[in-house]
Amino acid sequence: MHLNLDDAWRDEPLNLPALDAHEWGLRLRFCAPPRLVEKFYRELLSRIEPFTLYGSGDFHYLSALWLRRLTQPVVLVSFDNHPDWDIRPPKWACGGWINRTLEASAEPADVPWAWRQYAHRGYLLLQALDSSLLEPQMPASIFYNLMLSARKRGSV
Repeated sequence: MHLNLDDAWRDEPLNLPALDAHEWGLRLRFCAPPRLVEKFYRELLSRIEPFTLYGSGDFHYLSALWLRRLTQPVVLVSFDNHPDWDIRPPKWACGGWINRTLEASAEPADVPWAWRQYAHRGYLLLQALDSSLLEPQMPASIFYNLMLSARKRGSV
């Protein structure tokens, strides 16, 4: 299935059935508030097929949602040109989706040693700091607006 968020594949090169999700595309591009991501997931979950391709790279953080549906252990390999384990806001963004995946279901013993060191010593401490100090003082929408407004003029 092709989850069409942004017409990135206008000609449907693989002749997959398409699910039109344009109404979500602009709201989910690059990052989105947690409530919006959860709403998207609830509304589209029943229509998403096991094999789903979607949009441009602007939405790859949604991979964490699709991984929720798995019932068996898997090995996840991510190839990207930037780190996808960022701990800074926004929580749901192209730079932090691997952490969303680990938060959802990972058992420390099942995560490779290097990830355990990172996640349990650094990430969890900073996440607690973020949730107790930053998030109560600054609405999430400010983080998203700062991220989007910081883009270079003329770039998407």
